[in-house]
Amino acid sequence: SGESIPSMSPHGPEDEITGIIVMVDPELNFRPVLRPSLYMSNGRRIYGPGTLQPGLSRPPVLYFKSLNDARNRGNAGLRPAIVYATETMNQGDAVIDASDARRILGSRSGRQALRESRVLFVIQ
Repeated sequence: SGESIPSMSPHGPEDEITGIIVMVDPELNFRPVLRPSLYMSNGRRIYGPGTLQPGLSRPPVLYFKSLNDARNRGNAGLRPAIVYATETMNQGDAVIDASDARRILGSRSGRQALRESRVLFVIQ
């Protein structure tokens, strides 16, 4: 059994989230890796090796150069949460701010998107 994805209470109504698109600014010196992790600003990992549902047939991550490509060719669904990396760790892992993490983790569908590897990175 892998790591569990933390749950949080949402502020307001729970969002329906079909996937997560992480926007990465080129100034962050982010490098695509096979198995990236996504962290909260407090250092807690919310996505990465060990958090995925066993037996998934999709790749652990997809990378795109534009938001439009990610929306049209990715697996983030019709209502993805679009979040912005605030910094990188180990060059291939991204950190998102607490409010974005709360929105994802406060939603049952957001936690499911993490478990099912419906996470895309856009490196602009």
